[in-house]
Amino acid sequence: MIKNMAWFTAHLVTYFKLKNVPQDTYTVWENVILIEASDEAHAMTKAEEFGRIEAELDAEDNTLTVDDEPAETIFAGVRKIGTVFHRGQGGNLESGDEVTFNEFVVTDEQSIKKLVEGEEVQVNYIK
Repeated sequence: MIKNMAWFTAHLVTYFKLKNVPQDTYTVWENVILIEASDEAHAMTKAEEFGRIEAELDAEDNTLTVDDEPAETIFAGVRKIGTVFHRGQGGNLESGDEVTFNEFVVTDEQSIKKLVEGEEVQVNYIK
């Protein structure tokens, strides 16, 4: 019996590591991708595989630099798997589906305004 497939989001975390000099800070990217899988565990396995493959492909490119220093992309792991919530019937992706969400805490309403406007603001990231 074939199990129905569902859509999940996978939050892949990668960072940039300098090859020849020490680092004081690290630039981190969180890429959110869609995964079709039978369940959350299968989605995690597929996401980890995708992240490793992408890192291997990036490793073959020796032209990456950060601040003019040779660097490499490191796949750190999958931060979370989320379920896509469909507005319609049948589990098909459509406009208005919720594919991911983030939860965090800020200290005041001015910080919320800054966040919405794309300004720098300190947050306590929950999920």
